[in-house]
Parts: sequence; C-alpha cells; structure tokens
Amino acid sequence: MTTRRYYEQELAYLRELGEAFSRRNPDVAGLLSARAMDPDVERLLEGFAFLTGRLRQRIDEELPELAHGLLNLLWPHYLRPTPALTIVEFDAPPAGGATLVPAGSGLASRPVEGTACRFRTCHDLPLVPATIGAVELEERATTATLAVRLEATQGSAAAALAGRPVRLFLHGIGEMAPGPQLLHALLRETEAIEVTDGARRLEVPPGALGHAGLSGAGLAEAALPWPGNSFPGYRVLQEYLVFPERFLFLDLPAVPGAESLVGARLTWRFHLRRRPELPGRVQRGHVRLNCVPAVNLFEASGRPIVPDPGRVEHQVRPQGLHAAASVFAIAAVEGTVQGRGERIVIEPFVSYRHALPGASGAFYATRLRPSVLGRGADTWISFVDARTAPVLPHVSTVVIGLLCTDGELARQVTLGALDRPGIGSPVNLPFCNVTRVSDEVPPPLGGDLMWRLVSGLARSLQPLGDIAALRALVAAYDMRAPHDEQAQRRLERMLAALLAIESVPMETLVKGVPVRGREIRLTLAESGFGGIAGTFLFGAVFEAFLGVYAGLNTCWRLVVLGSETRAELRWPIRMGQAPIP
Repeated sequence: MTTRRYYEQELAYLRELGEAFSRRNPDVAGLLSARAMDPDVERLLEGFAFLTGRLRQRIDEELPELAHGLLNLLWPHYLRPTPALTIVEFDAPPAGGATLVPAGSGLASRPVEGTACRFRTCHDLPLVPATIGAVELEERATTATLAVRLEATQGSAAAALAGRPVRLFLHGIGEMAPGPQLLHALLRETEAIEVTDGARRLEVPPGALGHAGLSGAGLAEAALPWPGNSFPGYRVLQEYLVFPERFLFLDLPAVPGAESLVGARLTWRFHLRRRPELPGRVQRGHVRLNCVPAVNLFEASGRPIVPDPGRVEHQVRPQGLHAAASVFAIAAVEGTVQGRGERIVIEPFVSYRHALPGASGAFYATRLRPSVLGRGADTWISFVDARTAPVLPHVSTVVIGLLCTDGELARQVTLGALDRPGIGSPVNLPFCNVTRVSDEVPPPLGGDLMWRLVSGLARSLQPLGDIAALRALVAAYDMRAPHDEQAQRRLERMLAALLAIESVPMETLVKGVPVRGREIRLTLAESGFGGIAGTFLFGAVFEAFLGVYAGLNTCWRLVVLGSETRAELRWPIRMGQAPIP
C-alpha cells in the first residue's frame, strides 16, 4: 500500500470516526466532532495524519531496517528496481565501417514530456555487414524448411558472412508473433542445415546452433547489472520473467569451407522434421540482424550532502534531472575532508572492509522507502561506524555517484522512438528499438519483505526437489506481477502449470569412465506457458539456472515433460555448467 493510501486512511479516521467518537463520548471529546474552518487547524490535522500514516507504514513493513540490512548483505540485487528494457536494431554497417557496438553505448529517445530518455546497450554487439533479404517457410505435409537469406552490404561477400558467427533475433512475443515458436523449431526440430550461395551448398551440423544468452559465454551477457556477490542464476530467472524477449536470440556458427562461396547473397536453409505451429505467417521482420538488448540506465551525480549532527538519514536525490528520475544504485560515495580539500572514499557498510588498514571509520548504509510521490522508492543514506552506530564523517561535503533511470517516463517511449545517439555512442549508424519498452518495476518493499527474506534463506538451504520450492522461487522473481494485473494472471497460470519435480539417479560415461549423476524431471502443463514453444523457453531458462546452481563436479541433466501433449524435452548431460561430449 502506498504512502498516500496510509495518509488518506488516517485523515478519514480523524474526520469520520473522530466525529462518531465525539458523539458517543461528549464529556471527554465534545469538540472532536466540530468541523474546523481554520486553515491552520486543517493543515495541522493533515500533517498529523501524514506522520501517523508513515508510522503505520513502518509498522506494517515489519522491521524494514533488519530486512534491508540482510538483503543488502546477501542479495543486494533484490532491493533494486527493474529498469525498462527493449531490443534495439542497428543498420548494417558499410564496408570498412564500424565492426562493434561496445557494451554500455549510449542511446537516447525522442523527447518524452521534454526529456530524452537515456538507454545503454547491455553487451557487445559485433556488427554484421548484411541485411535480411527474405524469410520464407516452405511447408509440406509433415515437414518444413525455413529459408533465411542474408544480403551482404556493398563491398562485402557471402564468403565473409558465412565464415563468421552471426546472431539472429527472432522477433516478437504475443498472439500473432512467432518468436518463441521459431526458436523452438530451430533449436529442437532442425534435422539438417544447408548454407548456399545459389550454386554451392555447404552443410552445418544442427547441434552447432546456440541459444544466445543461455549457453556458453552467453551467460555472461547480462541485460540487468548484477552485483558480483549475488547468485547469477537469479538474474537469468528475473530477466526471463520481466522481459522474455531478451532470450529470443539464436547464434549461427561459422561455416566450414565458407571461402568457397561466391557472390553477395547467402541463404541458410533449416530443414525441420515437423511443421511448426505458428500464430501467423512468417515475415521478413520476424528475423532480424544486428540486434542487442538495451536498458534504461545512465550515470548521474547526486545532490551534495552536508553532514548534519542533527540528522540520522539523508535522502539521495539525483542532481539536475527531471522529477520522474529514480535511483537504481549508488556507485560511489566520497567525502571532502574539512580544511584540506582532500577526497576520501566512504565504503559501504556491507563491504567487509571495517578492519582494513587505513579505514576511515565511517561507512554508509542505505535503506529504501516507498516514495511519497507515488510508484517507486526513495533511497536514504546514513553514516555509521563498524558497529552500525550513527557517526558523523570528518568531511565537509559528501558527493555521491549514482546509476539512475528515467522512471515512469521510459514506458512512454514508443516503438521506433529510441533512435538518437546518446552520450558515449561510438558508432554513426541508424538504429531504433524494434520491441516495446517494458515498464520499470519498483523493488518489492511491501510488508511481506521479511517473509521473502526468510523464504530465500530457506531455499538456499534445501535442494529444488520440491515443486512448492520452485513455485516460490518463480513467484519471488516475477517483480512485475504485484504491480500489473496481466502479469499477475500470467504468473498464476505459470505457477499452476508447474506440476511436479523429481530428482532420480542416472549413470553415464565420461571419457569411458562410468559416472553417476542426477536427472531432474520437471512436469509442466504446456498451456500455462503458451504451448510447447513457451514450455521450451522456460525449460531453457531453468536449465541455465540449474547449471549455475549445480556444483562444479555435479553430473546432471534436465528433462521437461509435458502433461498435455506428452512431449519430452531433453537437455545435454552436464558436469556443472559444461556439457559432456
């Protein structure tokens, strides 16, 4: 419940129930029923209602100081807002042009309420000097072939395109968008791949296709900034739940013998053993090149703070930004030493640097509170010693470096409106966002935060062999559901579709040596995930989560069973995260 609701309830209590109490007890509260005509008295009552509302809110939050402190120590990612995300497509570079868009490249939108929202690319994007010329699905009685034609830009050649890895974005999630269905068909139903320039044909093994963002080095390609001391498996799960489009990327390998190809056109032909069930006709725009996730994050400075012995906490506010801007994280805190002008670094209390030589003796701690201005959270900072007692650092001014978002403004960036270079944009290429911009989601600061903490601690001490534990894990990381009715209904369908999970013994051979391991069998109702394609996408994300969750020398495999179609999806046997050949 928001601060405004608490305020309104307390004010209504004063005005309505106070009057009823006065009529019932005229001897002790006879004047409580009188309507105040004096604006100063009204202001006093409103101020009193605001303060008592905040007090009630703190009581309902159930010891927020304890919960926030432990979460900042154990899972610092959990108290961060989830910033807006989108997918950006760059035009093909000309011959001799840029070959890479580095991670963190600045992008800007057209003005929204007079402000250009700032995004940045989430990871490196190697640019492919080509465009998608055509996408065709050739359907037969039971089988199909998907043909994707790449056309090299001027000065490039088909041999160069085939001789390098290429990443495709399978565009679209929704009623008429076939992204998940195409991904499932290409990764699960492909029985042969041909690459041709029209005259020559080269073969590529189907197993060489990669699910970008979930396999190999792709696991390090984070869409959300992630603290180094947080479990990375939670990031994969959270990104899937708040922005599933982020996992609709397919990696094509370099083609052996590519130097024999000629011309400027290259066609990849994927022969599918089954016809894919698509919501509509496949079009050229459903397969895209040179795409990368972008996140609404940028660096900013906080308003300088002058330490005051009369104040325990100070609100952290961005300097020079619009009113909707919000703080994502504190990047650095420095203080200017009184009389010397020297700057010292003030470390976070959870940094474990209390006993290091040269420690200043003053640390900073942060706490979030629901914003009094509406949706979102306010960040407050306090200065403490090694025993968490309030302390005044020996500095005249505290300067704070921030990571910020544009808050609710980012959701107003329309399709194609993120198309202007921003600060640090290194390439002079046209680009725009080809997917919706997701809403920013505030951190979970409700009264159940302590229970979320206890539940998380319990999950870390028990294996995921209980379907109730898996449901609790999924619910804990769907940050959007508490704020969006549609997302809440989607989560409820998903949780109801998680039917059973079990771990059974298995044996396999590793370099000729028998090894015992565990097979994780997860039973799902496909309809809760939008069909077999959605079931596969969830299974791929969960398999990546288990790869990080499993021990380094743990032999295991995930099998997803569909209760409605009797489908069986198997992933490779792994030793930790590494697949066993």
